[in-house]
Amino acid sequence: MSRGPDSPQLQAATRRARRAVRREAMREYASGALWVLPAVAAVIALLAGYAISRIEVQPGTLLSRLAFHGTADDARTLLTAVSSTVVTVIALVLGLAVVALQLSSTQFSPRLLRNFLRDPYDSGCPECLHRHLPLQHRRSVHGRI
Repeated sequence: MSRGPDSPQLQAATRRARRAVRREAMREYASGALWVLPAVAAVIALLAGYAISRIEVQPGTLLSRLAFHGTADDARTLLTAVSSTVVTVIALVLGLAVVALQLSSTQFSPRLLRNFLRDPYDSGCPECLHRHLPLQHRRSVHGRI
Protein backbone atom coordinates (compact mmCIF):
# COMPACT_ATOMS: atom_id res chain seq x y z
CA MET A 1 0.00 0.00 0.00
CA SER A 2 1.54 3.24 -1.13
CA ARG A 3 1.67 6.28 1.14
CA GLY A 4 3.22 8.64 -1.39
CA PRO A 5 1.81 12.00 -2.44
CA ASP A 6 -0.31 10.33 -5.16
CA SER A 7 -1.93 7.69 -2.95
CA PRO A 8 -5.74 7.58 -3.00
CA GLN A 9 -5.94 7.66 0.81
CA LEU A 10 -3.89 10.84 1.01
CA GLN A 11 -5.90 12.50 -1.76
CA ALA A 12 -9.18 11.60 -0.05
CA ALA A 13 -7.93 12.93 3.27
CA THR A 14 -6.80 16.15 1.59
CA ARG A 15 -10.25 16.60 -0.03
CA ARG A 16 -11.98 16.03 3.32
CA ALA A 17 -9.70 18.54 5.02
CA ARG A 18 -10.31 21.15 2.31
CA ARG A 19 -14.09 20.65 2.56
CA ALA A 20 -13.91 21.01 6.33
CA VAL A 21 -11.91 24.25 6.01
CA ARG A 22 -14.39 25.64 3.43
CA ARG A 23 -17.34 24.65 5.61
CA GLU A 24 -15.77 26.34 8.62
CA ALA A 25 -15.02 29.49 6.59
CA MET A 26 -18.65 29.64 5.35
CA ARG A 27 -19.96 29.12 8.89
CA GLU A 28 -17.70 31.87 10.17
CA TYR A 29 -18.85 34.23 7.38
CA ALA A 30 -22.53 33.43 7.97
CA SER A 31 -22.23 33.98 11.71
CA GLY A 32 -20.82 37.47 11.15
CA ALA A 33 -23.06 38.59 8.31
CA LEU A 34 -26.16 40.56 9.25
CA TRP A 35 -28.07 39.56 6.11
CA VAL A 36 -28.19 35.78 6.63
CA LEU A 37 -30.82 35.48 9.38
CA PRO A 38 -33.11 38.18 7.94
CA ALA A 39 -32.97 36.53 4.52
CA VAL A 40 -33.82 33.14 6.01
CA ALA A 41 -36.65 34.75 8.02
CA ALA A 42 -38.07 36.42 4.91
CA VAL A 43 -38.06 33.14 2.97
CA ILE A 44 -39.72 31.32 5.87
CA ALA A 45 -42.32 34.08 6.19
CA LEU A 46 -43.14 33.89 2.48
CA LEU A 47 -43.47 30.10 2.60
CA ALA A 48 -45.57 30.23 5.78
CA GLY A 49 -47.82 32.91 4.28
CA TYR A 50 -48.30 30.86 1.13
CA ALA A 51 -49.07 27.70 3.13
CA ILE A 52 -51.47 29.48 5.49
CA SER A 53 -53.33 31.12 2.62
CA ARG A 54 -54.05 27.66 1.16
CA ILE A 55 -55.78 26.36 4.32
CA GLU A 56 -59.55 25.99 3.96
CA VAL A 57 -61.28 26.95 7.21
CA GLN A 58 -64.55 25.17 7.88
CA PRO A 59 -67.24 27.01 9.89
CA GLY A 60 -67.57 25.95 13.51
CA THR A 61 -64.01 24.63 13.88
CA LEU A 62 -61.29 25.93 16.18
CA LEU A 63 -59.55 27.57 13.21
CA SER A 64 -62.79 29.37 12.39
CA ARG A 65 -62.83 30.94 15.85
CA LEU A 66 -59.16 31.99 15.54
CA ALA A 67 -59.41 33.30 11.99
CA PHE A 68 -59.81 36.98 11.09
CA HIS A 69 -63.50 37.73 10.49
CA GLY A 70 -63.26 41.06 8.70
CA THR A 71 -63.42 42.19 5.14
CA ALA A 72 -60.42 42.53 2.84
CA ASP A 73 -60.33 46.28 3.55
CA ASP A 74 -60.28 45.60 7.30
CA ALA A 75 -57.41 43.16 6.83
CA ARG A 76 -55.46 45.69 4.72
CA THR A 77 -55.98 48.37 7.36
CA LEU A 78 -54.81 46.06 10.15
CA LEU A 79 -51.78 44.89 8.16
CA THR A 80 -50.83 48.47 7.30
CA ALA A 81 -51.01 49.51 10.95
CA VAL A 82 -48.96 46.54 12.14
CA SER A 83 -46.37 46.91 9.37
CA SER A 84 -45.89 50.63 9.87
CA THR A 85 -45.50 50.14 13.63
CA VAL A 86 -42.94 47.37 13.13
CA VAL A 87 -40.95 49.44 10.64
CA THR A 88 -40.95 52.42 13.01
CA VAL A 89 -39.76 50.35 15.97
CA ILE A 90 -37.08 48.58 13.93
CA ALA A 91 -35.78 51.89 12.56
CA LEU A 92 -35.58 53.30 16.08
CA VAL A 93 -33.79 50.25 17.46
CA LEU A 94 -31.31 50.08 14.58
CA GLY A 95 -30.64 53.82 14.82
CA LEU A 96 -29.93 53.58 18.54
CA ALA A 97 -27.71 50.53 18.00
CA VAL A 98 -25.66 52.33 15.35
CA VAL A 99 -25.21 55.39 17.58
CA ALA A 100 -24.18 53.19 20.51
CA LEU A 101 -21.67 51.36 18.32
CA GLN A 102 -20.22 54.62 17.00
CA LEU A 103 -19.79 56.04 20.48
CA SER A 104 -18.27 52.87 21.88
CA SER A 105 -16.01 52.16 18.90
CA THR A 106 -13.86 55.16 19.77
CA GLN A 107 -13.18 53.75 23.23
CA PHE A 108 -13.02 50.01 22.61
CA SER A 109 -11.30 47.66 20.20
CA PRO A 110 -12.77 46.38 16.92
CA ARG A 111 -13.78 43.24 18.78
CA LEU A 112 -16.86 45.15 19.97
CA LEU A 113 -18.21 45.44 16.44
CA ARG A 114 -17.31 41.83 15.64
CA ASN A 115 -19.13 40.63 18.77
CA PHE A 116 -22.13 42.80 17.86
CA LEU A 117 -22.30 41.30 14.38
CA ARG A 118 -22.03 37.73 15.69
CA ASP A 119 -24.66 38.12 18.39
CA PRO A 120 -27.87 36.37 17.28
CA TYR A 121 -30.05 38.78 19.26
CA ASP A 122 -28.68 41.76 17.36
CA SER A 123 -29.60 40.23 14.01
CA GLY A 124 -33.09 39.51 15.35
CA CYS A 125 -34.10 43.13 14.83
CA PRO A 126 -33.56 43.19 11.05
CA GLU A 127 -34.91 39.64 10.96
CA CYS A 128 -38.20 40.87 12.42
CA LEU A 129 -38.32 43.62 9.81
CA HIS A 130 -37.72 41.17 6.97
CA ARG A 131 -40.45 38.88 8.24
CA HIS A 132 -43.01 41.68 7.92
CA LEU A 133 -41.86 43.25 4.65
CA PRO A 134 -43.04 40.40 2.38
CA LEU A 135 -46.55 40.77 3.78
CA GLN A 136 -46.45 44.52 3.25
CA HIS A 137 -45.17 44.01 -0.30
CA ARG A 138 -47.94 41.55 -1.09
CA ARG A 139 -50.55 44.00 0.17
CA SER A 140 -49.19 47.02 -1.66
CA VAL A 141 -48.39 45.36 -5.00
CA HIS A 142 -51.26 42.92 -5.33
CA GLY A 143 -53.87 44.90 -3.40
CA ARG A 144 -54.88 41.82 -1.47
CA ILE A 145 -53.83 39.90 1.60
